[in-house]
Amino acid sequence: MHRPLALPALVVGALLLAGCTPGESDGGLIGTEPESPVTSPSASPAPTTTGSPVEASPTPTPSAEADPAPAVRTAPECTDIASLEWLQSNIDTQLDGPDTFEFTGEGLPGPAAQTAASKSTALVSCTWGIPYSDGAFSVTVLTTTPAIQESLQDALSTSSKYTASESGYMGPDGTAATTYTHLFEDGIGYGLAYAFYDGYWVIAYGTMVSPDDCITLTQKALTATTAINT
Repeated sequence: MHRPLALPALVVGALLLAGCTPGESDGGLIGTEPESPVTSPSASPAPTTTGSPVEASPTPTPSAEADPAPAVRTAPECTDIASLEWLQSNIDTQLDGPDTFEFTGEGLPGPAAQTAASKSTALVSCTWGIPYSDGAFSVTVLTTTPAIQESLQDALSTSSKYTASESGYMGPDGTAATTYTHLFEDGIGYGLAYAFYDGYWVIAYGTMVSPDDCITLTQKALTATTAINT
C-alpha cells in the first residue's frame, strides 16, 4: 500500500507560489483577450406587401460537423511506463509508488492547456513521490484530436515560456513526437514536458524532475502506450 500522492494539488500549489495562477497569461501560455461586445442593430418594421404572398426560402442546414471524439485506446499500467526500480536508480532512491489519480487538467499552466485537457480523454495518470514530503511527479497519458492538438501546439510554439525539443520519443515508423518543455523556477519549482504522437498527448511534471527527466518519462510512456495498442 502506497501513501496517496495528491499531485494535482501539489502542482497548483507550485503555481501559486510561483505567482502563476492557472489561466493567467504569465502562467506559461498565452492569455486570452476579451472579445469586443457584439451589438445587434435595431429591428426595422417589416414592410407591408400586397398581392400574393411570397414563399419564404428554406433555411439551409448547417453542413459543419462536430469535432470527432478522441480515439478509444487501451491504457498502459503505471508499472509498464516506469518500474519503481528504474525510477529509484535514475531519479531518487527514496521514491515510492505508483499511485493513480483522476486527472482534470485544472492544475496545468495556462488556459490553452486547460482547455485542451478538458476536451481530451485521460487514459491513465500515475504518480510517484517520497512519502511525507513535497517531492512528487506524475505522468498522464491522454488521447486527443488533431484539432485540439494543433490549437495547443500553436499556443506552445508562440509562447516564450516553452522550448521545443528534438530529443523526444521516436515512433517505430520513424516519426518523432513533438515535445515541449518548461522549467518553473520560482517558488517550489518543477519541471514539465508535453509530448504529442499519433493522437496521444503525454504530460510529465513534478517537483522532483527536470525538463530532461520529463522528456525521458514521456518517451517511456509513449513506448508503453504504443506497444499495448499495436
